[in-house]
Amino acid sequence: MNRRQDILSSLLIIIVIITAHFQLVFKLFYTKWDNLSAFFPYRYTANHFWRAGELPLWDPYQNLGYPMHANPQGYVWYPITQLFTLVGEYSPYFMNLESVLHICIAAVGVYFLFKFIKHTNMASMIGAVSFGLSGFITGSSHMIGFTIAAAWLPWILLYFLKCLKSLDSKNFVILGILAMFQITGSYVAFSIVLVYVLFGILAYTILRRKMQNALPIILRFCLISAPLFLILSSPFLYSIYDSLPYFSRATPLNYDLDNFNRNFSYECFQSLLFPYINSSAEGFKNVDVSLSNIYIGFLMLISTLAYTLFTKDKHKYALFICLLLFSLLALGTNTPIHQFVFNLLPGISLFRHPYLFQLYSSLILLYFGSTFLSNNAELTLRPFKNILVVGIVFLGVVVVLSLTKSDLGNFHSYLDHWRVLKEQSPLNKWSHIVIQGTILILLYMTLALSKKHTVILILCVSITDLMISVQLNAPLNMYYNEPTKNIDEHLSLISNQDLTNQAINTPLELLSNDRIPKTAGLWVNLNTFTRTTGTDGYNPFIFKTLASISKKEKRDSIAPYALVSAKEGVSNLHLGINTIEFDIIETSTLNIVVQQNYHHNWTASLNGKTLNLYPNKYGLIAFDCNNMAGRVCLKYANKWVSIFFCISVLVLITTIIGLIILSQREPRRSD
Repeated sequence: MNRRQDILSSLLIIIVIITAHFQLVFKLFYTKWDNLSAFFPYRYTANHFWRAGELPLWDPYQNLGYPMHANPQGYVWYPITQLFTLVGEYSPYFMNLESVLHICIAAVGVYFLFKFIKHTNMASMIGAVSFGLSGFITGSSHMIGFTIAAAWLPWILLYFLKCLKSLDSKNFVILGILAMFQITGSYVAFSIVLVYVLFGILAYTILRRKMQNALPIILRFCLISAPLFLILSSPFLYSIYDSLPYFSRATPLNYDLDNFNRNFSYECFQSLLFPYINSSAEGFKNVDVSLSNIYIGFLMLISTLAYTLFTKDKHKYALFICLLLFSLLALGTNTPIHQFVFNLLPGISLFRHPYLFQLYSSLILLYFGSTFLSNNAELTLRPFKNILVVGIVFLGVVVVLSLTKSDLGNFHSYLDHWRVLKEQSPLNKWSHIVIQGTILILLYMTLALSKKHTVILILCVSITDLMISVQLNAPLNMYYNEPTKNIDEHLSLISNQDLTNQAINTPLELLSNDRIPKTAGLWVNLNTFTRTTGTDGYNPFIFKTLASISKKEKRDSIAPYALVSAKEGVSNLHLGINTIEFDIIETSTLNIVVQQNYHHNWTASLNGKTLNLYPNKYGLIAFDCNNMAGRVCLKYANKWVSIFFCISVLVLITTIIGLIILSQREPRRSD
């Protein structure tokens, strides 16, 4: 293995990814939608707890409080997010950097995956950049869970294949670590699907090779990878297990069309050529712009076609079946396949985004294209030139036909759209096809007319194509057009450095999101920044009891009361990290409700005497006091989570140190 070549290639890939996302890396704009409005607040709170030296267990601010350590989308246990605590309080700019970092991890992972399966350096680089700047990653880049899933997928596949090829225990150890990174950081549905994919690869490999050493490999998975994964992921897994009965999203979905609304459709296959349709005035009709883009670059697309026609590959037909299956599953309710798998396989019924199957479709298509490029390093194969010319002619025909339906007469308004970076342009779909099609024709004419296709020319054309595609949709998918300075100033105005600034008798309705000033990117979970408790918030993992309460009940029966409500007086409220304290006066009978969701991990004491907590009819914490006065202290703690966390950290550090020592002792292979 040429280490110097791999290092230089990886650096080039990273530079390309950074350049394509320069608005985020150089803080011109902030990442948008779910990233800024939902996932950033989760990190903001957890980071504050970590920096105070406490486990982030209970978030009291959203949805009447919830165990944030048990939120699969809360990223409390994801090591890379935790590393940002070493730098400072988590900021929107950290969200930018974390997103781009994972896109780099994804692209470099594909490079090494393709190199492992014997693709040339040039083909692997183009495949890597095509993955990092693919429509799937750029289109869903505002959902960090999707990005993290894409980041670790090629690495897990790489080391899974290494384990199938060799009994080297080091590979099984690394696989266990990578699996922990994947499950603690990605949208959980990706982990469920990945388990089925890995079992499928294992079964296919055993059946095809008739492997005699299948048992030793399976034993190493069971004795090394799986136990290590379980130990490292134990805080995350136990947290979910312990709180699963409380969450409304813990039960399977009904196969209701509304549950899969606005997902990938047949029309979205147009994005293989013209993803810029997304940013047109109408976009892909009735489809979320996050769930519609599958672009892999024009070069990879025609290389895939050439692979189909001319390349002999022993895995060709198996992969085509997988490609067809993933594509049909991604279409969701548009085909009966999704409903069949939904009802058949455990875990599939827990998530509502069938589009995620396109991550695997994209990777398979890139494998096809990269395989062909690897076999034809300078694209001198005459049939490929013919396909390239046919592709350009096809683009030309589509552009001419689209001109007849375009509204390019409004081009001046299109320029105004770019001046202010609006999310969607005023032009229709056909105009956007003309714009992107013309760019592709001009770019790939350089390949068609070139007498010798050098590696540099091929790379430059492919990278330029992908970067232009990313930038065309950037105002829609990548960033808000609000200057970062404005968002920073707004956040500094509404944020609170203390754990709470609410008075003991302040009704929750006065602290609601509706009363907190909003700005671009920050419109839900605003209680997180003011650090005041609230009845609402954007979090799919809310309590069943809270989900069953109507908006009217919240408004009339909960919101008019303070965090601590009682018939007699309470005072001196202190909201701490995983604690709530206040004073009560002595009365003959006193029923107190603390407007936080009841969880069995809550305990309470009054003057050192344990109180009996129970959920009231709304599922909130309640307790009774008779002829007692003093300081009430409620504490949320989880002994097993603390133990598992300490064990997982020690094992992770020890394992990484051991891997480093082993790698230093291994003799270096010659290039």
